[in-house]
Amino acid sequence: MAKFWLAGAGIVALALLGAAVAIALWTRGEGQLPADSPEGVVQRFLQAIYGRQFREAYSYLHSEGRCSYETFVSVLGYEGEREESVALEAVELTDDRALVTVRFSQGLGPCLQEHSYRATFQLRREAGQWRITGSGPYRPWCPPEPSLPAPTS
Repeated sequence: MAKFWLAGAGIVALALLGAAVAIALWTRGEGQLPADSPEGVVQRFLQAIYGRQFREAYSYLHSEGRCSYETFVSVLGYEGEREESVALEAVELTDDRALVTVRFSQGLGPCLQEHSYRATFQLRREAGQWRITGSGPYRPWCPPEPSLPAPTS
């Protein structure tokens, strides 16, 4: 019975190590996807977010509907926690539009199940470059401006 538990612990350790290596390669710049591809833009956007390079991340947003940098950072709500795993799942291209689906995963400890979720980033070409227009976990769109009541006379 002890051998069974030892083998199980070894398998879990190898899986965690493999996930850590994949994350490091994908989010730290090694194994970079092409910069001129939708998936490459999403990868660099996430790398900038994780590296706290918010100006760089902001540059990957499409100018149409993009708010000020200050609003972007406040909407971002980044608390400094890093996802344990980021994996590219799918890319759909249609002319000058693209959808990039990414899976984010977090291990909750050796005895608990991993939590994961998908996010789909919408991109559109702007001046020949792919830019993020919406969606994703970082909500790169601007919140609506509060409307002020009309003055009464």
